[in-house]
Order: sequence, then structure tokens, then C-alpha cells
Amino acid sequence: MIKMGKYNENIDDKSVWITATPTQNVLELPFCVKEAGHFYAKPDYEVSRREYDSYLFLYTIKGRGRVVSNDTRMELDSGCAAVIDCHNSHRYFAHGGEWEFVWIHMSGKSVKMFFDMLYPNGVCSITVSDAERLRENAEDILEKANGNGVMNALNISSELHRLFCILFDSSYKNEREKNNGLHSQYVESAVEMIHKRYCDPIAIDDITENVPMSKYHFIRVFKRIMGTTPYNYLTNCRINNAKVYLRSTNLTVGEISALCGFQDASNFIVQFKKHTSQKPLQYRHDFAGV
Repeated sequence: MIKMGKYNENIDDKSVWITATPTQNVLELPFCVKEAGHFYAKPDYEVSRREYDSYLFLYTIKGRGRVVSNDTRMELDSGCAAVIDCHNSHRYFAHGGEWEFVWIHMSGKSVKMFFDMLYPNGVCSITVSDAERLRENAEDILEKANGNGVMNALNISSELHRLFCILFDSSYKNEREKNNGLHSQYVESAVEMIHKRYCDPIAIDDITENVPMSKYHFIRVFKRIMGTTPYNYLTNCRINNAKVYLRSTNLTVGEISALCGFQDASNFIVQFKKHTSQKPLQYRHDFAGV
């Protein structure tokens, strides 16, 4: 852990800056830290880059920061966080005075997937619902970032996974507050309908029939909450039920296809292989262990 003075950075001497050089094995983990810090930035603090090979987590403790990622601008007030893709042009700076914040440059096999799930409709500031929990999590990451060894790397990966979960939870709560919880109710109703009627030839228009928003807006909301589109969720539901029939009955592929709402046996086989990397009869054979 290095205490930073004024060398090349407009930050207070009590600031902490941690650097790490992950090995190739560590980079293969879901998450890892490349650099991290707890900065007490001066009013003229600013970082501007064309690109950097990482994703950056920022969390404001006191003051305010402003972040520009490509064409997106956002304010990071006290208690707010964001993750940005540093492979794109980005800039962040103290806005209106001193800025105390925690930052973590991260990499790993799962970071992009989690980033895309967190921001299906573009990067935005997230008001953290459990600030104490997030600060404890971030402090644990900074403390462990100084360590070495496989177990330490695994613990860091786990802590970064937990950090993303806190952000997901906060983001969902932010959205529910904005729409009085109605979006969640609409999605829950759609999910309930899918589970009840997956065997019927239903389409997205049937799912959104009683939802008071445009079909395309609802698809975005559904993906935001469920992590996939209504169509993919319906397909997965059908395949999950088809697996039960394949495991527990001697019904033919055509019969199972009809029971699970697929257009025909050929479509069922294509969709089953697309989602499971196996054809239905191969799945039955492998599950039976014969």
C-alpha cells in the first residue's frame, strides 16, 4: 500500500493507491484487481484517457465527481457509484470542490458480462441503497489487493462479485422507486403468464397485452430485471419443461415438442441444441447414463 503525495496527482497525502500486476492465471478468474485506491482529491483533480484495458468502479464518499464515458455524462454525488468501460474514451474529475472517492480498476473473464447486465440501457450513476455494506466491501478489496497467492486472488474475485451484486440490488431499488414498483409488477405478471401458458403458441404481443407501456420499452425493462428478453425467457421455460419430459417419460421428441409449445419437432430440436449444446435425445441418453 502506497501513501501518495502530490507527485503527478492532485490528491491529498493521505490518499491510498494500490497497484497490482495479475498473473495470467489470475486474469482467468471471473474478477481481479489491476489497480485501486481511496483518494482525497483536490478541486482541480482530473483524469482523462482515450482508453485503458479495464473496467473502472467509482464510488463517492464525500463531495462530488463528474464522469464522462463516451457521450454519457453523469454526476457522482455522495453515496453514488458507477462502473465505466475504460476501453472507450473516458474522463472523470472533481466537480465543485474536493472529492473523496474509492476506485477499482478491474479485469477478469466475467467483468464484461456483469457490466452489460448492470447497464443494458447505458451507463448511469447508481444511488447505493446500503452504503455501509458497499464501503466495507470496497475496503476489504483494497486490503486484499496488497496480498499474494491463489487464495487471496480467489477471495478478491469473490469480493468483486459481491460488489456487483450490491450494485445490481441498488440499481433495481432505484428503478422501483422511480416507477413506484410498477415495472417490477408488470415483469412479475409476465413471468407468471409465461409459466402458466408456455405450452401455448404465445408471442410477445400476448405477453405485453395488458402492460401499459410500449412493447419495446417493456422488453428493455424485462431484460433489465430478468437478465434476458421475454422471448428468451419463454424459450428457456419451454426447454426446462422439455428436460423434465425427456428425463421422466418415454414420449417422443414430437410429442414433447407439442406439449412444450414449440412450433414443430424441428424447431424444438434446433432451440434445444442452441440452448443446451445437445440434441434432445442426446440429453435423454446422457441423463440416463446408458
